[in-house]
Amino acid sequence: MIVPLYDGSQNEEDQIKQSRLNKLLKALSPKDSAESIVARYRSFLKTKGMLDTRCALITEGLAGLGMHVDRL
Repeated sequence: MIVPLYDGSQNEEDQIKQSRLNKLLKALSPKDSAESIVARYRSFLKTKGMLDTRCALITEGLAGLGMHVDRL
């Protein structure tokens, strides 16, 4: 099972439609200041925390049904 989670900074449809190359180039922009890099990292940590929580809830729910779950 894949658990999708978007950070809410854009429409989910916009994030889905972007190519991986565009996402990579946006993340590696040489025009970024140190402040924007730190802000993006903080946003990543916040989103990662939300994803961890969501995965834990799904894991607990499936375990309650008697299923074994391994997170990859």
